[in-house]
Amino acid sequence: MTVWIAVVAAGLLIAGALVVDVGAKVRTTTRTDIVANESARCATGAIDPRSRASSADMENAIRAAQTCLTNSDATGTVTVTGPGEITVTARKSGQGPWTGRGWTITRTAVARLNIGVETGE
Repeated sequence: MTVWIAVVAAGLLIAGALVVDVGAKVRTTTRTDIVANESARCATGAIDPRSRASSADMENAIRAAQTCLTNSDATGTVTVTGPGEITVTARKSGQGPWTGRGWTITRTAVARLNIGVETGE
């Protein structure tokens, strides 16, 4: 009977560790996704719509997105993928609180500054 209790207790402990670690990985994934989206949004906010996304504006947009990434303790790349369009790839690392297993999550977001009316009357 004592051996059975020890085996069940060990199994429950392992299951609990996996649940806690998976939860930490999900939180890291969610935060990375938020950082990528907010950095892309921040970049498009740095573009002056009156300038029609000039090269100086795009440089400002890249700097704004990089600042957003840095302030969020993330690394990543910022790429101009079109006129007024920015692609941000964010990376964040995490570690399981119980197992100590590490991971790096990568998420990509695209934001585009819409200038003028695209649809409608």
